[in-house]
Amino acid sequence: MSISPPRAPSGAGDTWDALVARESKRQATIESAFDRADACERLGDFRLAVDWLDRACELSGGLSPLCRAQRARLARELEKGPR
Repeated sequence: MSISPPRAPSGAGDTWDALVARESKRQATIESAFDRADACERLGDFRLAVDWLDRACELSGGLSPLCRAQRARLARELEKGPR
């Protein structure tokens, strides 16, 4: 059994393809921002990790409760100052 992708609205043509491509790129950019935030946190660069989370927030329209908690934790680490 194969599953077909959703059909584009009638008459949408390239416009539909462009919308799908743009949304796909936006989602990839958001995921990349989250990945970079995680990597920066692992490296101990909390300032840059917060910046990447803020970027992800801007792109996605908000953060999940889990990501808000991560951001709050990182902000507390920044308040402590350098180790």
